[in-house]
Amino acid sequence: MKSLVAKLKEISIINNRKRILKNYYSKELRKGKTYRASLLDKVLFYTIIFIGLTGYLFAKSKELLPSIFLSALLLYFIRISTSQLFKKSKEKKISAINEGLKKKKLIREFSNLNKEGFINYIKILFKDYYDTEVEDADLPLDLQLTKEGDVFGIKCIKASMEDRIGTRELEVFHRELKSLGLEDGILVTNTHFTEGLKNNTRLILLGFDDIVEILKEIDRYPSDQDMEDYIVDRFIDRRNSIKSQVKSFNKRKIIQLYGLCAIFYILSFFIPFARYYKLMAVLSFLIASLVSGYKISEYIRMRDRVKID
Repeated sequence: MKSLVAKLKEISIINNRKRILKNYYSKELRKGKTYRASLLDKVLFYTIIFIGLTGYLFAKSKELLPSIFLSALLLYFIRISTSQLFKKSKEKKISAINEGLKKKKLIREFSNLNKEGFINYIKILFKDYYDTEVEDADLPLDLQLTKEGDVFGIKCIKASMEDRIGTRELEVFHRELKSLGLEDGILVTNTHFTEGLKNNTRLILLGFDDIVEILKEIDRYPSDQDMEDYIVDRFIDRRNSIKSQVKSFNKRKIIQLYGLCAIFYILSFFIPFARYYKLMAVLSFLIASLVSGYKISEYIRMRDRVKID
């Protein structure tokens, strides 16, 4: 019995995961339209085609059952053909969505790092990528590494993603290298460089996109499976948060209103103006019920509209 319950629970988790992913990708691919809404659109579309084919064939043959059968058969082949035709295109679009999520996730990680945290991140990253020790450097540089006898000074610039690192920062880096007697250097940032800057220097400039490529090369970049787990986890966390807020919001007031309804109703039997107290009891009950109904409908409305970013 326990194994059956565990199996059913496992199936439920898998189906819930599939539903979340289908719903998320559907909204991303179809401008906010949920998977259920898209499915209904498809059903309506194929129903119209089926009715049209059946009507056309029936008008030509005057035979209803053969017309229905042939229409269903044609519709089946149309469905299979279109599914195969758009499958690769859909997979590419989903892959692009996942790639965007991977970059957003990396941007979020960088935004949570301070200057020292970013330097430490680069230190570990370069150690794996260049396969050499990366050491703390003398000020004003941040790090340095030695590769094949050449010493590279490293400067890490942590900035907003809207900022662009340009000529001024590069000139400062040149002077800092020169002050320490170094010729080779790596200027690395979590954002991007101004256009054409990389072509005007012999130094190595690594921006956000270069970090992404490095992570891919050393197999530390998230996979599509990781992104699916990320989507599901973020969805469940936010849905639970919304659910908790909906449940707790005005919960005490709702209980108070129902309690007030009971008090008014009971008092109406013992004191004058019974109708007035009964009316107040009804009003309290209606208000509490309306608020409760609104909160329930709000949860139902919001649970499938959780945005993943």
